[in-house]
Amino acid sequence: MDNNRIIKNPLKDNTHTTVISSRETKALNSIDIYSVEKSSPKDMICKIRFQTGTIQELGVNGVSIEDLIVICIDRLESFQAGPLGNRENQMAITKLEEALMWLNKRTADRKMRAVEGTYRP
Repeated sequence: MDNNRIIKNPLKDNTHTTVISSRETKALNSIDIYSVEKSSPKDMICKIRFQTGTIQELGVNGVSIEDLIVICIDRLESFQAGPLGNRENQMAITKLEEALMWLNKRTADRKMRAVEGTYRP
């Protein structure tokens, strides 16, 4: 069975790049690896491997969603500091900061309940 699938941005025509997800493990029914390929000529641009399993159990073996959000915020802030600054970028930064806040709240709540680093809900 092929575990790869193309992820489409429903609001954008993906003519330049293709995002492909692939599942290497069955951990929590989540996708482990994403790759971004140039559409023409077909060529790998980057591969993103997410953390699989708990850090306490397996150590750091990939990036977190929070890592990627921080990268996106930093890139948009660099645009905002130059001639490409605009309202839409600022709104995107605000929403990414909000997403990061909710993910950090989730972690804080899990720590408070002593379930952080486990598979317990």
